[in-house]
Amino acid sequence: MKRDMELIIKLLKIIENRTSEEPASVIRLDGYDNSLVQYNLGLMYEYGLIDAIDMSTLDTSGEIKEILPLRLEWKGHDFLDAARSENVVNRAKVIASKQGIELFKMPIEIIKSVLVKAATELLI
Repeated sequence: MKRDMELIIKLLKIIENRTSEEPASVIRLDGYDNSLVQYNLGLMYEYGLIDAIDMSTLDTSGEIKEILPLRLEWKGHDFLDAARSENVVNRAKVIASKQGIELFKMPIEIIKSVLVKAATELLI
């Protein structure tokens, strides 16, 4: 499976909008295979974008991913703040494409830097 940064941004927004009273639960999104959602939640948890409960299990067919997101971590808030605006994301895609690079195929630290640069260009 592959990391899907647009899905990750959607998931960060969903998790950010949850209240602290809501219990941890599986996130299901229309138009996305649950295994892809769970895979990307797992990446988000491993990288420190979110705090979560990892309920993944092993069976004879392999690992069954089940990540129950609790809240955003500091890194998650920072990344989402940089990626929140579609205008900023679209501008960042243009910046990357001028260099012959697809924005969401770069490491997350570089993606965040390009998003910040795009936001700065739009604001100044």
